[in-house]
Amino acid sequence: MHDADGRQDAARDDPHCAARDNRDHTAFNSLSTPRPQLDWNPKLKDGQGTFVNLQTWCWLDNPVRTLAGQASVPGQEATVTATFKGMGISAPGEDDVSCPDTGTPYAPGARATCSMAFSQASSRLGTQTTPVKVTSRWFATWTYNGADRGAIDTQPAPRTTTTDNQVNEVQTLVTGAR
Repeated sequence: MHDADGRQDAARDDPHCAARDNRDHTAFNSLSTPRPQLDWNPKLKDGQGTFVNLQTWCWLDNPVRTLAGQASVPGQEATVTATFKGMGISAPGEDDVSCPDTGTPYAPGARATCSMAFSQASSRLGTQTTPVKVTSRWFATWTYNGADRGAIDTQPAPRTTTTDNQVNEVQTLVTGAR
């Protein structure tokens, strides 16, 4: 049997390959994409919450960017590599945000690569906190005995975590002459 480029597919032709029809799936099943853990800034004094109409930096805490899983029998090895391809952030009543990376942790002088501004306080939802969902996206490729085989047929499912974030309003009163 030959692949799309006319090369012989040794794994399919080898009757001794334990996973000849599912070698990439076997390696894929050994992967476990982590649940994303969202962090943000600014935060209120107690380490929670943010403010209405203020750009809130978002990033993943301790992000994993690449994972690999392997399946092998003597002389044959399939490796699946999953690469982080971005994240989506959503909250009730807010525009969804799509970020191409894991975000940049806040530091003075740094630039945000992922942020969202909340348009309403949590109290407007009738709750004390706003549920903020972060969904990580992954893309997986595989190799057979070191040769690139391209994307796997079944891609890793997105992983989602919900964090409760207290969104508050700040009001000011300016008095006196200008």
